[in-house]
Amino acid sequence: MITSLNKAPKNPLMENFEKNKKSSGQVIKPLQQGLIKAIASLRKDGGDIKKRYVIAKSMLALGRLINSWKDVVGIVLASHTYPYRLIKGRLFLAVSDSQWMQTLTFLRSEIISKLNNTFPDMKITEICARVGVIPEEVKRNIEESIWPDWREEPITEVKGVKDKDLAEGIKRCCQKSSARIKGLTDKGYKLCIICRAVPTRSSDGVCAMCLYKSQESTRLKAMTLISEMPWLTYEEVSESGLGLSELEYNSIKEDLYSASDSLITELGKDLSVEFDEETFAQLQKEITRAIILRTGCMPDRVDLSDIKSLEFFDARWYKYLKPFIGEGG
Repeated sequence: MITSLNKAPKNPLMENFEKNKKSSGQVIKPLQQGLIKAIASLRKDGGDIKKRYVIAKSMLALGRLINSWKDVVGIVLASHTYPYRLIKGRLFLAVSDSQWMQTLTFLRSEIISKLNNTFPDMKITEICARVGVIPEEVKRNIEESIWPDWREEPITEVKGVKDKDLAEGIKRCCQKSSARIKGLTDKGYKLCIICRAVPTRSSDGVCAMCLYKSQESTRLKAMTLISEMPWLTYEEVSESGLGLSELEYNSIKEDLYSASDSLITELGKDLSVEFDEETFAQLQKEITRAIILRTGCMPDRVDLSDIKSLEFFDARWYKYLKPFIGEGG
């Protein structure tokens, strides 16, 4: 049954609700405020641990119910009602006005049934309602959760799919995607100017995926350019019009240097097992590349015959070349 209440039984939680009413002019405060103040009140008044546990457990159960309230009663009714207390199977609601109180009366059996199906552990037997002001925070959360019904979206014909279940799944997916785009558009999003498929709020009108692809494309072009001419400075790369930042330029050079260093190690180990002219030539080439990437010098300034100088870069390089070149210099 639904009971219209003028006064609800008092407990520390309800006392805090009444204080909130006097101080702010609102009858009900959102759940988290009530929970914090109720527990604080119990501690201050020396409430026993068992009593704290019962109230905390009740509030946590109420939190679960509130999170699913709009799914149980629907968006419209959820906009005008707010569960604020649950104790011993009795659910207390704030209702925006007498008209919605009457609507709630007609729906009470259905709501109780749905609640018990969703939360069988709560064993709700009664709904106690009173007219009160719905917190603005609750209204705002409800408004933000309103989305177009995907079932009302046009059905896209799926051709070439023989499996009926798969075809139906694709149709539903298309309908839901269309509803999502409409919902986001209503909230100020616009379709990406590049792919025309993903809603975005970015100032340049480009979605994150397209921006990422663009950045990756720019990075790939810059990496190819620097890989072919590792002596290029940041200013010279910038003149190519790639729009690369100095940080990205340094990051690319570091990645290329790490790749060269790994290859040098691999080639050096191969040569330590068996000498091969082609492998040795490739080793010299990679060491030259690595030195250019690290120093920015031109290729004609790198002299591998003076292998002693390699110790300043990496002692391993000196170790790899020494058996085949000698001390040099």
